Amino acid sequence: MAPFATIFLLLISLNIAGQQAILSAVVLESSYQIVINERSSLRILGKTNVNRFECGLKGHLPADTLYVNSFDTNKEQVLRKAQLRIEVDDFDCGMRQMTSEMMDLLNEEKYPYLSVTVQSLKKKGAIHESLVRFIIAGVSRDYRVPLTAKQSGDWTYVVGLQAINIHDFGLTPPTKFLGAVRVNEYIEVEFNLILKIIELP
Repeated sequence: MAPFATIFLLLISLNIAGQQAILSAVVLESSYQIVINERSSLRILGKTNVNRFECGLKGHLPADTLYVNSFDTNKEQVLRKAQLRIEVDDFDCGMRQMTSEMMDLLNEEKYPYLSVTVQSLKKKGAIHESLVRFIIAGVSRDYRVPLTAKQSGDWTYVVGLQAINIHDFGLTPPTKFLGAVRVNEYIEVEFNLILKIIELP
């Protein structure tokens, strides 16, 4: 009977340990309401062999509220539902032709939205290293993006800049004037977010 008793006690121990792990996960979970100020912005920066260009959202990022879950681990803070979904048609490059070419580049008719999702954060001094997922033209890619955050009153100002190769998303840089003007395959995504972060009970 001793072996059976040992196995029985082991199963009980494992069950209790599992329950404790679940309780720990519940304790570590936090929920936040994140209010995005309408003065937040997102820009796509690029260059050709002739000049530079930038495409920003018409006005600013749409004011929105996200409800985000957070799990603290030993190494980083894991986030869920921290996603910005943006209409491609909202980008304006300042010139009608360039805007039209940007819409074509991002395949706006087939993929009218792009998204930016912060999956995790790891603080390193004044810098927050974030794992960010970009979905552009239906293709998903993850990047480690350094973010700086500054608190002012109730608002947190978050700034980030990430270079990406558009070939990674299956996109082809546009050309014009019989190929005399070529868009560089690398663009930069710059975001300036103004957030109010409220921890929920």
